[in-house]
Amino acid sequence: LNWYRPHPQLEPGQRWRLTARLKPASGSLNPGAFNYQQWLFAQGINVTAYVRDGARAEQLETLGHYYAFERYRGSIQQFIQSQGLDNGGLIVALATGIRSGLSEAQWQVFRRTGTAHLVAISGLHIGMVAALGYLLGLWLWRYTLLVGTHYPAPSVARLVSLVLAIFYAGLAGFTLPTTRALLMLLVYFLLLGLRRNPGLFFVLGLVLLS
Repeated sequence: LNWYRPHPQLEPGQRWRLTARLKPASGSLNPGAFNYQQWLFAQGINVTAYVRDGARAEQLETLGHYYAFERYRGSIQQFIQSQGLDNGGLIVALATGIRSGLSEAQWQVFRRTGTAHLVAISGLHIGMVAALGYLLGLWLWRYTLLVGTHYPAPSVARLVSLVLAIFYAGLAGFTLPTTRALLMLLVYFLLLGLRRNPGLFFVLGLVLLS
């Protein structure tokens, strides 16, 4: 749904009543060009539309905590974009998974170098954040009052690692790759917390079953 004319500030969780002109999802079929219609079909979009008479648009309500992650994600995007950075679109993509700010020139560089997959937040990024969270947890245990308590350092580190991984996956919109990596991390930490020493294939098997 496109809103071409100036419109109010839109945020996740808002519900609007709009007058829109609808048309079947379609696109040009030029050989070698991007197949927009096929992409719409893959996204489950059957109809496109644009807003007419935007002045009569009516905001019905704003939903609560269910969309809190999405609103926070949008605020991070707006903050980074407001800084006027040369690579702001790339930073937004790595921080929130929103890739609309990447220019065509940047995409061409990623395609030619075979690094386009690094821009999409995936299991690799979740693993990096989890590793940093684990190191942060060890640091917190060493330099806080947790030292000498019945909370062992690995348990604190795993908790911090999991919290940061969940937060980062939420910023990425809990996509399939991030959710899969998060589930593997959760299963692995759970088994370690139960004083088990699981093998790699055992963890993978449990994730597949779940």
